Amino acid sequence: ATRQDGGGWTLEVSADVALRYVELNLPGWEPSDNYFHLVGGVPYVVGLHATDGSVAPSGSITSIDAVSAATVEVRP
Repeated sequence: ATRQDGGGWTLEVSADVALRYVELNLPGWEPSDNYFHLVGGVPYVVGLHATDGSVAPSGSITSIDAVSAATVEVRP
């Protein structure tokens, strides 16, 4: 996740292969999109809005095609 000017956050999601029904599990955050399909090798950017005053996003990303969940990382 990356903090944007003005205080908003974005999350760039990517994978080497196509994934269906990508789910963002980010407690305290509402993504602009969830349960989307991801094209392999093509990054997808999702906006994030804090719903409970959280300072930085954290959580996991999964898909019905994923072997395991990925952890959300905050970039400076």
